[in-house]
Amino acid sequence: MVDGVDLAEHEEDAKRRIAFVPEVPTPYEMLTVMEHLRFIAMAYQTMEHFEERAEDLLKRFDLDEKRNDLVLSLSKGMKQKLAIACAFIHEARVILLDEPLIGIDPKGVYELKEMIAAAKAKSASVLISTHMLDTAERLCDRIVIIRSGEVVAEGTLAELHQRASLDGEASLEEVFLTLTEEGESVEAAHLP
Repeated sequence: MVDGVDLAEHEEDAKRRIAFVPEVPTPYEMLTVMEHLRFIAMAYQTMEHFEERAEDLLKRFDLDEKRNDLVLSLSKGMKQKLAIACAFIHEARVILLDEPLIGIDPKGVYELKEMIAAAKAKSASVLISTHMLDTAERLCDRIVIIRSGEVVAEGTLAELHQRASLDGEASLEEVFLTLTEEGESVEAAHLP
């Protein structure tokens, strides 16, 4: 189910409710930045108010001066910001982000965090896959810790602190290391 829509029975409608930002974006390089945004909006059938949404996203991610440039000419960070803009060009109910902060500048990071908060405030589900535990600690309401492809623990940060038998001051990194038993080897490495 995606936002109450059965993916198996209503695949197109369900997919329209999802946005995805891959770790390594692969946008259509022979389109301009604006053409790419328009293409994505058309694919999601969300052209109403496209111009206003596109202008806002272009400004937020410092892509406004690149609007007529071919995607091919963009840096890795700019391509990442374009992928993020494409994910937010329609009002997805489920937003999947794979290492979204890698390679983007501090302003882009700030804007993405603001957009994630706004999406959550509108009751969208945001799933972030990241190795940057401080990011997860600040942005996520619930955390799933995975080791070697297996779920080790999941819950709120407070629940994970309790499960790891650590006080509330411990960082998510300390919780992660404790719950994945990697903490023992880290502690042993620091012994005199």
